[in-house]
Amino acid sequence: MQTHGLALHSAREAFLAEVGPAAQRLAAEIGVSIPEISLVPGWDPDEPLEGALARTRGADMARGHSSLGPHRADVAFQKGGAQAGAVLSRGESKQFVVILLLAEAVVRAGRQNERPVLLLDDFGAELDTTGQGRVLTLLREIGVQAFLTSTQRLGDTLGNDDAVFHVERGGFTKMLE
Repeated sequence: MQTHGLALHSAREAFLAEVGPAAQRLAAEIGVSIPEISLVPGWDPDEPLEGALARTRGADMARGHSSLGPHRADVAFQKGGAQAGAVLSRGESKQFVVILLLAEAVVRAGRQNERPVLLLDDFGAELDTTGQGRVLTLLREIGVQAFLTSTQRLGDTLGNDDAVFHVERGGFTKMLE
């Protein structure tokens, strides 16, 4: 468990080391501030994993599961010293999640030389017109193909290359905006 666990932990650290700065760059491009992203290991990082596992082995066997290790790791999002979920509005949270997805897309595109296709469901929910415009700007700048669903008209946020369809009862009609 130790060998594979440490490899998994290292891979997670490396991934966040790429995605975090990419997310910060994307946020800066549209003039927003996002939470700090960090990996919280599933054990005390001041103690070698092998020693931590050995120390808790007896209690863990009695419990029937491991109480610490890489499987207990988590990604933390902090803004101003508080958990992001406690201080971000719903719109800011949605914008942050979209920025994280786009940062991952940028990182993966750089590794695989491919652009992903993204589906953003209920795009208009939680984002005001300004937030929608910011996200659409990022989508265009990184060149992904995106399918957005919305129960609202997106209005001024759409560009000349965007297509809008009305979907109802299994059929769709191209709309003119």
